[in-house]
Amino acid sequence: MAVTARDVLGRLQGNEPNVEYVSVHWEECARRRLRKVTDRGTEVVIDLPPGPPLADGDILIRETQRTIAVRMLPADILVARPASLREMGTLCYQIGNLHQPVWVGEEEVVLPDEPQNEALLQRSHLPYAKERRLLPQGFATSRTGHTHVL
Repeated sequence: MAVTARDVLGRLQGNEPNVEYVSVHWEECARRRLRKVTDRGTEVVIDLPPGPPLADGDILIRETQRTIAVRMLPADILVARPASLREMGTLCYQIGNLHQPVWVGEEEVVLPDEPQNEALLQRSHLPYAKERRLLPQGFATSRTGHTHVL
């Protein structure tokens, strides 16, 4: 029998006992409705109100015998390190034109490891690396996208 999570109840704080984890890929973290199975086989229906995306350690269910929390899965990413604010702005503008998800850090721009993103970085002549990393909340946007009419 499935349990239903209707809100995020907080964040895990260290070593809590009896925690079951729901694994979430970065593309799923912005979705409000999901059906997942925990690492211990419990079916979970996630039906959340509008709000911030799911994050690693978010508590979905808290009962006396167990806690069910989110575990973000590592993502294959491209990490660019622009040398100036101008390079960062230009890169982010180009990423936006492609309607691609992006995460901007203090000194890096992170994109999903996909061919069009790598081609963009190669054309930009910016140093970049391929990595596999946990993104605590996925990317800033989901892939809903839109089209342009000519």
